[in-house]
Amino acid sequence: MKLFYPLLIAIAACTGAQAQTQPAPTSHPKSQLEFGVGTSLNGTGDYACLKTHLGYNTLINRHLSAGTRIAMISGTKVKYFGPDASVPVSYHAVNLENEVYFAPFGNDGRVVVALGGGAFVGYGQQYNFEYAQYARNANNQMEFTYKPKQTNGLQVGYIASLNTDFWLDARQNWQVGFKLAIQNDNRATVLPGGQLKVSHRL
Repeated sequence: MKLFYPLLIAIAACTGAQAQTQPAPTSHPKSQLEFGVGTSLNGTGDYACLKTHLGYNTLINRHLSAGTRIAMISGTKVKYFGPDASVPVSYHAVNLENEVYFAPFGNDGRVVVALGGGAFVGYGQQYNFEYAQYARNANNQMEFTYKPKQTNGLQVGYIASLNTDFWLDARQNWQVGFKLAIQNDNRATVLPGGQLKVSHRL
């Protein structure tokens, strides 16, 4: 019994010394730079727009993260109503978007699935038409006419998304993924679509 206490003290001292000599585990950086490119369908005019974004994401904890990005959307189309009847339509916008992501299975695995939700503000310009029709003119001949409609200015709205990302390397420095999103602004411009994403830890 007299040898038990000195032995216990010696074991505790050795354990403490080993704990001090072992380096503290290094955690992954909690921020990453993201680039995305894909399409968004202009629900108002039913035509595809190119959407690209450059973003900065931050990990909050194992299940939550947040992202801020600059997004550019651009698309044009000519709508045909007959051989000699057409109307050009277009949509262009630059938005500042912000989302919070919830990863129910955690964001530290090889595959990360997350639900996103947030808001955006930006400047948009859309060229469309109020009506397009065939009508008889003064000579009693059928003639195609349309009334153009152009809207531009500040726009705000919400965005919701489903994100799936895959880490390419064991050190979790490079990530690729896919984003399905839908957004709607104060002019009722609905833009569902999807983007491919590439991310790199900073």
